[in-house]
Amino acid sequence: MNINLISLSPNKEQAQELALRILSNMDTVTPCDSIEMLADSIIHSQCWASRDDSGSIKALVRFSVMSEEIYIFDIHVFGEKDSGTGSALMKLMTELADLLGKRFVRLRCNVKNRACGFYRKLGFQEVGQDADLLRFQLQIR
Repeated sequence: MNINLISLSPNKEQAQELALRILSNMDTVTPCDSIEMLADSIIHSQCWASRDDSGSIKALVRFSVMSEEIYIFDIHVFGEKDSGTGSALMKLMTELADLLGKRFVRLRCNVKNRACGFYRKLGFQEVGQDADLLRFQLQIR
């Protein structure tokens, strides 16, 4: 699947708009459960988004490149969930990790979130739990 990927550098108003869209699309609460906290986090992390032909954002991944890993804060697909967009974004994250010589792609997911099964299907291993958040990692090297 081809996705039209862009790097986002939103201003505060755009970040708040994205945060509202993300929070209204979620079935669980994240550590950034307020619009202001999430908007600030969007501004201060690396964000890649996929846009549709009309220019609307259809998916978003927020991440950080660290010493031995790419850490994914969150990934959001808006609209149709089984479109392949989430898998394509995750593939790009693993390819980026490999390109940068990182050993892992890591993330956390709420135990009640159906995305846990998605990450397992992609080969991520459960490596621990912090309260109601499962820690996952995919070894790249």
